[in-house]
Amino acid sequence: MLSRAVTPKRKGRNWLTALAALSILTGTLVFSSTGLALTQSEFELDKNATNDLTTVHLGSSKSAIKSTAATNSFINCEIVGVIYPAPPFTILVDSEVMTVDSFGATTTTTGGCSFSDPALVASGTRVYNVTRLARAAHPGGSDVTQLITGAADGDDWDQVYASITADANDTGADDQCLALGAVECAWIHDGFDVSVFTGGSKDDLDLDQWGHTDSSVPPSDEILDAFAAKYDDGTRELLFFGADRWSTNGAKDFGFWFFKNEVVAEPDGTFGDALHAVGDILILGTFSQGGAVATIRVFSWAGLGLGDTNGVLNTEGNFGDCLPGGGTGPGCNTVNDTTIPSPWAYQGAGSTQVPGVIYSGGFIEGGIDLTELGLTGCFSSFVAETRSSPSISAQLKDMVLGSFESCEASITTEITDDDGIIASGDSISDTATVHVTGPAPIGDVDFYLCGPEDDIATCDATGTFVSSEDLAGATVSGDDYTVTSDSVTPTEPGDYCFYAEYPASQDDNYPDGAFPIDSANECFTVELFQPELSTTQTVTIKDEATITVSGGGNLDGTAHFQPFSDSSCTAGNELAAVQDVDVAGASPKTVGTTPMTIVDPGEPTIYWQVSYTSDNASQSDIAATCTENASIDIND
Repeated sequence: MLSRAVTPKRKGRNWLTALAALSILTGTLVFSSTGLALTQSEFELDKNATNDLTTVHLGSSKSAIKSTAATNSFINCEIVGVIYPAPPFTILVDSEVMTVDSFGATTTTTGGCSFSDPALVASGTRVYNVTRLARAAHPGGSDVTQLITGAADGDDWDQVYASITADANDTGADDQCLALGAVECAWIHDGFDVSVFTGGSKDDLDLDQWGHTDSSVPPSDEILDAFAAKYDDGTRELLFFGADRWSTNGAKDFGFWFFKNEVVAEPDGTFGDALHAVGDILILGTFSQGGAVATIRVFSWAGLGLGDTNGVLNTEGNFGDCLPGGGTGPGCNTVNDTTIPSPWAYQGAGSTQVPGVIYSGGFIEGGIDLTELGLTGCFSSFVAETRSSPSISAQLKDMVLGSFESCEASITTEITDDDGIIASGDSISDTATVHVTGPAPIGDVDFYLCGPEDDIATCDATGTFVSSEDLAGATVSGDDYTVTSDSVTPTEPGDYCFYAEYPASQDDNYPDGAFPIDSANECFTVELFQPELSTTQTVTIKDEATITVSGGGNLDGTAHFQPFSDSSCTAGNELAAVQDVDVAGASPKTVGTTPMTIVDPGEPTIYWQVSYTSDNASQSDIAATCTENASIDIND
């Protein structure tokens, strides 16, 4: 059994739909609204599995088509209510494509006319003149289908199939449904005599009451392929589903489960420990005979009844056909009403069915608006099923089980201090990263602190609450969402540990939340560090000089003072910059510096170098001197 699924990123697109009524007027395709709530979606729910293809049931051949000529004619039984196009146009009879070059006049003769859908009524017959390439033989009663190609809104199942099967190694989501804009898709081929339900399996029982075995079911119950796709543009989540069956003989009841928990068919015939989760979705419909108007019913699992083994299924709505004739609402379902080309290898049951096409009533597809129904969330697994009747308690028949979304969240944490040792009175915080394998997480990460306690190694939610951090404000890197707690400032020495958790039941996609496996990166030690005392010697000094002019007279000039650490006043040993002091007045004149503060003078003696510059032309300068007489002993 081939089972494939992907988990690409969210990727918004315009919501486009092929939920439209078709009328064929002289070869022109006209779309009109159906009034369904799914008026804008991603998918072509148009009764076929091929993108940009419209198929219209034009009737059935009245008798066998056997001629091998390149051109020939056959009589087509036409259907009441269908507006027929003007030639030329393309048709499909079984798997042979023909071109209708012209046709004769319509007759009112209906004898010998029959359709795959017994509800259809013949309006008459008409001779179709066709050009053929394959020239195959076709029995009477073969569906005649018009094929209209051209751009149409939305994706289709052939694209899902091509995207999934292109990923040969099934590693990552590199070339699966990302290009389609789907957040998840799956396509599974089941085959014959594989995994059918056993006797007690019913939709109103929990999964521990289900069983399976490798066996067979009647041909009309046999599902060959099942597929699903989910879209999410950030405001709406839409879910699409479909399947084909082996035999189109009669109608057959059909179901589709989407499970929040992972469900796996175990070799022992059980489904392991898997149980239903609240919010699991059940969609019930019918492979209608001949593609007659289809409906679906949508239910959600609400849990087991009090003291009962039967489950409670809430009714979420009843919805009609995706084309006109059904009801309105946020969902629809439809079945092919004529022969359609199969995008994958397909061979229907019976000797008259040719490979490569799915006959009327063999293909089912539909969709629901999860957001409008309040059923949003992540679904880990799905199963397509056939059923014995429309009843909720009907016996389940064939099944196709597969994985869908990867809906897991994990959390890693780390303190902001590198070595895990801080001083008393310093601040520290904790960082938590929530990693998801699905949509962006919603909710808060809660932080706690335990300690002080000698050799503490773990913490939990019984510790002191620190803060809650909303993941809406997280730093995002790929699938990682990182938040940081408030800072704490422990003053008591000892060992501490942080703890961070993403509590359960905040997010439908991750109902179990996320909790750290260990606290290896969460612990730290607060130490009382011994303070160190150091001193620096400073001294405040000043100096005075008396300047005398022989014979008296007035002074006019500047005295220059600079302290040194050596008795020679050597350059490089200056203790402060030169301080200039104005000298004016009668000789002798005493002037002094303002106080100078010297930091760590080194030697115990400070020496002054003093000079005088005269501004009086009749008086000379006094050269700089550095003498013991000008020194101060700072030890005195």
